[in-house]
Amino acid sequence: MNDHQQLKEKRDLPVIKSSSNVEIYGFVGWIVTFVILFLYLSYAYIPDEWLHIIGVTYYPDKYWAMAIPCFLCVVWITFFLWNYFYYHYNSYPLDDLRCIEDNRTKYLKRENIVLGSWENKNPKKTDPVVPIVRDLPLEIVNEMLFDKEED
Repeated sequence: MNDHQQLKEKRDLPVIKSSSNVEIYGFVGWIVTFVILFLYLSYAYIPDEWLHIIGVTYYPDKYWAMAIPCFLCVVWITFFLWNYFYYHYNSYPLDDLRCIEDNRTKYLKRENIVLGSWENKNPKKTDPVVPIVRDLPLEIVNEMLFDKEED
């Protein structure tokens, strides 16, 4: 048997990929999440009399079925509002010296800008793994934000 026939036989064999622990933990977590959701919705919507009939007599008050999700929503909204105002509070005013451009300002080139990605369109072996911080010219920012191509 020559090398070509051996390669052809190897190509026809099915490839079995073993699952990593991350995939297994993710799947188990996904299943457990749905089980907990089912139990929560059952607890919230099944009347007390039915729970007593099936033998479930010790459980928290139904008030908590609404109070805990409402509390979590308020915490979530508060976090985002706090985060928004915190970053606005800590940003430099427009007349601050740190916002002024000078002859040492390094702009990112137009051909290296990729929307929705941190990738460099023209990578070189000497490019750092983490991109260097560059300023974006205002013309490019306005073009990306406001010049929508109409179909």
